[in-house]
Amino acid sequence: MGARFHAWDGRKRGRSSAVDSTLKRARLELERPIPKPLEKGIQQLYDFMNCREAIRRRREKGVQGAALYQGLPLEFATYFRRFCCPNVHRYHDRTTIGLHRFCAAERRWKLCQTDEER
Repeated sequence: MGARFHAWDGRKRGRSSAVDSTLKRARLELERPIPKPLEKGIQQLYDFMNCREAIRRRREKGVQGAALYQGLPLEFATYFRRFCCPNVHRYHDRTTIGLHRFCAAERRWKLCQTDEER
């Protein structure tokens, strides 16, 4: 049994043709114009984030129940009543605050030089 040889027909075969087609698709994607976001969508996103921050501040003050959602636009108030959304800023998150407190305690512990101080 001898090795089989094929006549070269000019077509690329194997991985190189797959890479070439991927690069060709990537070039086409880069040449495609990027659509601009709608102004209404951007404004709605900022309104959503502001409402979420307002709720966070009210919770921080101890406000509970329906009072959390007073003064918010109706579309956001109904959404926030139904779904739980994480904090806008991670540094206001309960876990992050606890971690910072823990790290501060560790730093104070390292400053202690004698057993009396500890």
